[in-house]
Amino acid sequence: MLIKNATVVDPSQALHQKCDIRIVEGAIVEVAPMLSAAADERIIEAAGNYVLPGLFDMHVHLREPGQEHKEDIASGTAAAARGGVTGVLAMPNTTPTVESRAIVEDVQRRIAEKAKVQVELTGSITKGLRGEELSDIAEMIDAGIIAITDDGRTTMSEDFMIQAYQIIEPHDLVLISHSEDHDIVDGGAVHAGKVSADLGIKGIPPEVECNIVKRDIALAEQTGAKLHIAHISTKQSIAAVRDAQKRGLPITAEACPHHFCLTDEILYTAGNLAKVNPPIRSEEHRAAVEAGLLDGTISCIVTDHAPHTLEEKAGDIYKAPFGISGVELSLSLSYTHFVKSGKLTIDRLVELMAIQPRQLLNLKVPQIKVGESANLVIFNPNVERVIRAADMVSRGKNIPYEGMTVSGDVKMTFYDGAVVYEE
Repeated sequence: MLIKNATVVDPSQALHQKCDIRIVEGAIVEVAPMLSAAADERIIEAAGNYVLPGLFDMHVHLREPGQEHKEDIASGTAAAARGGVTGVLAMPNTTPTVESRAIVEDVQRRIAEKAKVQVELTGSITKGLRGEELSDIAEMIDAGIIAITDDGRTTMSEDFMIQAYQIIEPHDLVLISHSEDHDIVDGGAVHAGKVSADLGIKGIPPEVECNIVKRDIALAEQTGAKLHIAHISTKQSIAAVRDAQKRGLPITAEACPHHFCLTDEILYTAGNLAKVNPPIRSEEHRAAVEAGLLDGTISCIVTDHAPHTLEEKAGDIYKAPFGISGVELSLSLSYTHFVKSGKLTIDRLVELMAIQPRQLLNLKVPQIKVGESANLVIFNPNVERVIRAADMVSRGKNIPYEGMTVSGDVKMTFYDGAVVYEE
């Protein structure tokens, strides 16, 4: 196979050049301008398109085992491939929770059988995410998890947090914090502000997040362990992370497209489909998330891909589950918001979506060079499309982006030398 006339962007090699790529038996064998095609070689014309390293989404809910009516490993990883994502980090809040060696090994077997892209696993900090008993963290590390988190819940016990930090620190693993102060959240469903007041919906104030962010930074400082703040959403939390980084602490953070593309005004039109935790917030917080990505305080763009059925998302907003489906939309949303607008280069976007997440997790970063397995995406930045839930690969059609026009779409995705998506 010969990919012709593409603009190859690989910041890990400081590569941004128009050239051709020849792939033979899944391996990249030539990267150079004006390669000649063999007589029987398939040619992929990619003039005007980017070839990028495959993206890595380090915050995805695949729902398997136990919640396959929402998503499963096959459908979730097919959706990832559709979005140019060739690797994901799966959260542990399945049924049962990923909390022991046996469950890790069961999920690994399922991944080997069904996954279209790389799937790495997290283990829970506490059993059942209940905050009452530590999970078998050391055994799960031995079985192959690469991070720990109680995502979906906060580990409120400081003693458990310190014990967890002490277990992971020698292994150079990261603790991913879902920052939500359960003592004050008090049943809120959306961001606390003008929109929530207009709609008569109980709100979630910024303190719910930033209280725990500040606590977890202080606890991490005691142990020297790596802390990663999941789906950061408030200006106060971002300021706390920025300050910790200036003091030399190993604190990182991630952000989701819904927190930098949207404000809580989307609730007027999308309703329950815009209910997510942490909530989509007001413009001052959206702008702070964007600024954090622009200045490097936030080092990863993720999706917190959280598929649900439309029936589950309907009805009483307080009963509807939190979450937005999005792994297949993140590249187009992020490209439109940051690159099309001139706020970031395509090179920097690749760092945020492909390189830095893997570096944070100590994973191999794919490179577009001779001798490497093809792990890349062909992305056409020139097309415009309207997002329609009905067109999505994921079983989760729960998105607040219906009808939004975005620039750019994935033409082809390769993982481990194989084509895993083609338009």
